Amino acid sequence: MPVITAQPQNKAPRLGDTATFDVSATGTGGLTYQWQKSEYPGGAFADIGGATSSGYTTGAITSTDQRDQYRCNITDTIGTTTSDAATLTIGAHDTFLFERPDE
Repeated sequence: MPVITAQPQNKAPRLGDTATFDVSATGTGGLTYQWQKSEYPGGAFADIGGATSSGYTTGAITSTDQRDQYRCNITDTIGTTTSDAATLTIGAHDTFLFERPDE
């Protein structure tokens, strides 16, 4: 069975940006990857179509992506191992400071 050497990490992108989740593993024979997503709150994990490499990049982040989770099933010739889930949290917005002109 594959052994995960680096788990996916939580991400905090800004609205409109993307997020990339990565996993590293070793195993017997070639490794295959299948990323899955669970929509908040508490949705079941489901395969993401076409997300079959060691890294997965989301589309542009919207407010509905808040607290969704991503994990990866990694398969080799012996079996399948599932990574820990990483959570997407929408990051802080830009902060602008305004100065008032002297009156």
